[in-house]
Amino acid sequence: MDFRVTPSFTVAQFLTRLTQQNSRIANLNQQASSGLRISRPSDDPAGLRSLLRTEEAIGRLDTRISSITAARYRLEQASINVQDAHSLFVRAEVIASQAVQSLEPAEREILADELDGILRQLDALANVEISGEFLFAGIATNKLPFPGAGNSSNTSYQGAEIPRSLQLHSGGPTVVLGSGASIFQPISRGTTLYLGGTGAAAGIGTDNARGRGTLIVSHVETTFAPGSGITAGTGSAAGNTIIGPAGANKLTIVDTSGTGAFGTVSLNGGPPVAFTNGDTNLKLVGPLNEVVFVDTTAITAGFTGEIDLTATGTLSVDGGLSSVAIDFSTNQAVTNSATGAITNVDSTAIRQVGQEHLEYTGTADAFAVLRELRDDIRNVRDQDGGEQREAIARRLTDVQRVQNHFLNVLGEQSVTLTQLNDVQSNSEAARLDFQRHLSTVGAADISQVALDLTQARNQLQYTLATASQLFDLSLLDFIR
Repeated sequence: MDFRVTPSFTVAQFLTRLTQQNSRIANLNQQASSGLRISRPSDDPAGLRSLLRTEEAIGRLDTRISSITAARYRLEQASINVQDAHSLFVRAEVIASQAVQSLEPAEREILADELDGILRQLDALANVEISGEFLFAGIATNKLPFPGAGNSSNTSYQGAEIPRSLQLHSGGPTVVLGSGASIFQPISRGTTLYLGGTGAAAGIGTDNARGRGTLIVSHVETTFAPGSGITAGTGSAAGNTIIGPAGANKLTIVDTSGTGAFGTVSLNGGPPVAFTNGDTNLKLVGPLNEVVFVDTTAITAGFTGEIDLTATGTLSVDGGLSSVAIDFSTNQAVTNSATGAITNVDSTAIRQVGQEHLEYTGTADAFAVLRELRDDIRNVRDQDGGEQREAIARRLTDVQRVQNHFLNVLGEQSVTLTQLNDVQSNSEAARLDFQRHLSTVGAADISQVALDLTQARNQLQYTLATASQLFDLSLLDFIR
């Protein structure tokens, strides 16, 4: 078979070669102008896949670094506020120490006024808002954590108990900001104190009430053992102050007339009181100022001796809104109907009506500690000098407890900040490595591109020069 290279074949070959060289020059020009080696999938399919994966990894790292930066900013702000709160309690400790030693009402009033100012500052620190978010509200960033904390008698946390956290690694989220309750409402519960004279004491159960409270012991009914003829006076229900099971309180009756017409009667060994058979509401006072009213109109003729009394009563911790009957046991659960909080009372030794000021030790939050210290300095409970000093000394213990809690919080925040710094540093280092890989795989080597571009242009010029020789044909060339 005779194969001839015709002019048309030569032209086709030339055009193909010319197109390839122009395409290469155009590609090199694109690399030189953009700085990128891969502009389209066809440039390097495997390299493009690597580039896309690297860019995706860089995007994830950018998101993580941005989240860590925002978290660090908020944690640093929270740490500053907790440090300021700690400083406030350092000052409160000084005030409490001064108040214990001072008996001057004017000086104590100045100290109490300063505590009012400290309480307002703590309110501002706990309710701080940053970029439209409440810092200490947990995940409920749109809720004011402690409304009215600076002047309310009861601080209720309105934020979320769930803390704000950040997923840093596969091991689980890192708590970045604890809830306001965990920071400003620490609990280290101790035995509840009963400050009063009713005989009530802490039960064997664990209370869940917090701060301070009041236990009201009320009289219901007094009954008398049979035999003497004595009965409850007309003022017994409202006026009796005795409480106790059968035999806890006793009456001593002496019928000096022998007919029940007159004699003496005494309560619990107290001073004898003369009676007649015309007394319907005779007041008797015992040695501890306990009171009972009796009716002596039906005294048994010739009765002389002791009789047992039974005085029932109730317990209430919500101001009388609800109550439970006293059963004189080692543990009675008394519920506050308004809050649901439970106080466990040992009622075995209750002998008088009255009020017990309750202190649920170790449970007052930061705001309550300042309020209670201020109130005890002002002596709002009308205690005598010794009782007031003891109360202020207890508040000093609470101040130190909260102060130490703030230090613990600062320690935890410091650890978290260190962890965030480490993770951010590692993430930034990883991002830099990926960027280097991106540059290695996807970026054009400008010096090499310039060299290749020069060679490509030289080849194009050579091709064109060769073509000019090939196409310099005559009719004679075709005849041959």
